[in-house]
Amino acid sequence: MTKREDEIVNLIREDPMISQNDIASILGITRSSVSVHINNLVKKGIIKGRGYIITDERPVIVIGAANFDLIVCLNREEFPFLLDPKQISNISGENSKISFAYGGTAKIIAELLVKLDLKACLFAAMAEDMFGREILADCKKHGISTEGCLIDPDSQTSMYLELRNTNQIPYAKTANVMLERKLTPSYLETKRKIIANADCIVVDDGMSAESLEYIAANYREPCITILNGFTAGRCEKYRNILSQISVFVLSLECALCLSGEKPEFPESGIDNSYIQRIAQKVLQTGAKKVIIPYGADRICMADLKYCYICAADDLTAPCAENRVRLEAVTAGYVYSQRAELDAEHSLAAMSAINFLHDLSDTDYTIALSKESLESFLDKTVFNITKSEWKTSSNK
Repeated sequence: MTKREDEIVNLIREDPMISQNDIASILGITRSSVSVHINNLVKKGIIKGRGYIITDERPVIVIGAANFDLIVCLNREEFPFLLDPKQISNISGENSKISFAYGGTAKIIAELLVKLDLKACLFAAMAEDMFGREILADCKKHGISTEGCLIDPDSQTSMYLELRNTNQIPYAKTANVMLERKLTPSYLETKRKIIANADCIVVDDGMSAESLEYIAANYREPCITILNGFTAGRCEKYRNILSQISVFVLSLECALCLSGEKPEFPESGIDNSYIQRIAQKVLQTGAKKVIIPYGADRICMADLKYCYICAADDLTAPCAENRVRLEAVTAGYVYSQRAELDAEHSLAAMSAINFLHDLSDTDYTIALSKESLESFLDKTVFNITKSEWKTSSNK
């Protein structure tokens, strides 16, 4: 919904029999403008019938990983044992900082969406163990629906371990996230009624190829499907369904893999022309729209006609990896679609959400809300360039 439509819906919630003249008077707009907004709300299925009956907002379905994250920050800048395992005995654990979080791509995206006042329904696989119960409790605390979750009594909840130095730079990562593969097509089919009610489905690339193909084949426009590509090694799983997915949010490594380009970067750094070439080559493989976050503050969004690049040099928050996070960008894109923002404002929202999302290292979303986002957007200027492809990008 647009901001104005949101205001009208709130007035209708307070008084379902309110007249269009009264709405116009309260909001300081004309009655004809109210009529246009009401008609748009009816077309979207948000209100219906006399007395402005308000239908429930459709949830965003988020399918993928939910896991227990353990972050260990050792009290030193270098890890010599990564080069020489014999030196591991010289590493003292004293004064190390250990923290945990309920993470996983799908879980983080769902939490971000709820922070932005959107309904989110999580589809993730968890074990019937202590960690699984804790993740479910955390979802409930944040208002995330878990009616799509699979609970497996015979497995262990997925876990993720990361080692960092004193500068919060990760040196080693490992994970056990195979439980995600239990979200099979047959399981998803049992939840068809829930998924079919969504107008947006977000999927991460940890799903099996069969499950990705099932979602692509069964849920098409007007439902928006968004696939998060984090790991280059997983690209082959969805290469055959590129034309069936609405939007791809890709790491630079995944974009390079799909484009066929070698992972060699210009000595002067990644400039606009370089990332435009990569985006165009991904589009030529069959994708309709791609979003590629790269560096510490850049986001490229391209479709078959235009390519946009957003640079937010002054918005780089101190974070562990000093990069734009795919989860935040994905949540930002969903938010922008619900708010019916144009391309430039969508990029601004994605960039702002990434910044607010990254302010805290222990609670990823502590600084994010719909109100803080709107306030931030009102007072921040973003450097966005727009270019039109000289030839069709899918040829």
